[in-house]
Amino acid sequence: MTLRDSASERPAAVASERPTAVATAVATLNLATRAELAAAVLALDGVALGGAVLRAPRSDIAETFVARLRALMPDGAPHRRLPFAIPDDRLLGGLDLAMTLAQGRPVADHGLLAALDGGLLVIPGAERIGASLAARLTQVLDLGHVAQRVRVADAPTHHAARVTIVAIDEAEADEDAVHGAIADRCAFHLLLDVQPLPELYSRADIKAAAALLPHVDADTASEPPAHPTASRSTDAALRTLVHTAELYGIDSLRAVRAALRVARCCAALDGRRSTNDSDVATAAALVLGPRATRLPAPPPETSAEPEPPPPPPDDAQNQDDSAERDDQDVRELEERIIEAMAAALPFGLTMDAPTRTPKARRAAGRAGSDRSGGTRGRQVGTRRGDPRGGGRLDLVETLRAAAPWQPLRRRSAGATEAGSASAKPIPAIPARPRVLVRPDDFRIRRLFEPAGTTAIFVVDASGSSAVNRMAEAKGAVELLLAESYARRDEVALIAFRGAKAEILLPPTRAIAAAKRALAALPGGGGTPLASAIDRAVELTLRARREGNDTVVVFLTDARANVARDGSGGREQAMAEALQSARVMRGLEGQVLLIDTSPRPSPQAQEVAAAMGARYVALPRTDARSIHAAVTAARA
Repeated sequence: MTLRDSASERPAAVASERPTAVATAVATLNLATRAELAAAVLALDGVALGGAVLRAPRSDIAETFVARLRALMPDGAPHRRLPFAIPDDRLLGGLDLAMTLAQGRPVADHGLLAALDGGLLVIPGAERIGASLAARLTQVLDLGHVAQRVRVADAPTHHAARVTIVAIDEAEADEDAVHGAIADRCAFHLLLDVQPLPELYSRADIKAAAALLPHVDADTASEPPAHPTASRSTDAALRTLVHTAELYGIDSLRAVRAALRVARCCAALDGRRSTNDSDVATAAALVLGPRATRLPAPPPETSAEPEPPPPPPDDAQNQDDSAERDDQDVRELEERIIEAMAAALPFGLTMDAPTRTPKARRAAGRAGSDRSGGTRGRQVGTRRGDPRGGGRLDLVETLRAAAPWQPLRRRSAGATEAGSASAKPIPAIPARPRVLVRPDDFRIRRLFEPAGTTAIFVVDASGSSAVNRMAEAKGAVELLLAESYARRDEVALIAFRGAKAEILLPPTRAIAAAKRALAALPGGGGTPLASAIDRAVELTLRARREGNDTVVVFLTDARANVARDGSGGREQAMAEALQSARVMRGLEGQVLLIDTSPRPSPQAQEVAAAMGARYVALPRTDARSIHAAVTAARA
């Protein structure tokens, strides 16, 4: 395949290293070269492709991609970063308070997105974006404009806002945490671990490709064919991409549309007016590969060959031959796409996880949800209200609400003063305020405070558990305690042995105190499981009253043999444990039961089912395996 060469700008040796649209070459490209190709495609047609979700181990590596993309975009293209707590009037436009007060008439501010028309919007910490902000961004991405929110005479009702976004995912979890609506609209999901990027393209290359892109068709032949053949080839490429997306568990048609668009961009960057099979395979590897959630199922085995069908009529022979050629083209193209996607699959699919289930995306990076209505937290907007009711007054938004009414209020105030003038002089008349504010103008801040999470660890210190897994359980709890501290969660520790359960550590953020309590935990004695569940219910209710979410983790073999009154008897102890477990189930919290017995215990499974907990049996494992299981359950 011939590549367009810019010999005047770089040596031919450098130009020959460009990533061509050959499927076999895509499988050998490293992450940096794929990111360079994605940056070139975004600089060429980023508005139509939405942008990219970028994950990198360090912020400077992510900044390398942003700087490279800016270097390839047209000269003078605007570039801004999205503030995390940006209000709607700054994002979508509103009233320009300073100009309105200075001119005495409403003056509109078009907002950040309108100012970025044709430019780049970088979203650092994109995993923290909430649902409301994500909805506003995706609406602009879909429409390509923002509506004028302040009606001003002789002003347009809409402003163009065609932007390319780079959402930097800074979450530490294995799965990306960027809001699903934004991630779905971004063509590329990139993982970058090295810097700098290879400079395989220049701004002149992008400019030449942009002039060629409108003339690139969607044919899959090397030369522009006749129109009927092009129609069939286009249909074959589309059918193959849709089928490939289905095979790999991708349920978004936006991804298929983006892959077709990327294939056209690859052809334009290569200096061709038509796409070929390799362009489609490359686009599928870059766009569909990172979105895969499962591997294709193996083809079913057929024991006997089917009987040949009867010969078709003579008048249908040509149509059957054409359909057979189309099916053959689809099969060949599908094989090339699957081969190209092998190197672009997510890590979990390429290692020891044959399949995975897509997890629901969270709007925030914490386990706790947000709660509103308080007097603390981050501001997410304003509302009309009276500050005397305990709310916090937003002075700027109050002045912004009062500004459009100043001319009318001044005229009304002047008429009132003229009508009520008296012949008797008034010795001291206060100066008229520069801004007339009415009670309806008061704006109260709307605050959202992240809800805390209380992690309650219930450790079985009885004789059976101590013999089996006490050391591993302590190590796992220490790892979980450290993780909870890093998430700014409260932790509590309950130990049960002998005749009753004991709260060794009430909910606290003091990680050192938790480790000391865990280190001093002795082992041996009976298993008062019912008492342990009762203490867990007690701490759960206390945390709920304080507004926290709860995660309760039991590490036990669930072989209850001590009743609530301290007496022995396995049947009574087990009956009371199941009774307490049903109470825990009624709280509808997140509960996990780690079976610490050498082999899966039927008693532990029965208790987990009664309390509605997730049951994890981990025979022959260590503390890190238990920690990994708990972390996966909490994600």
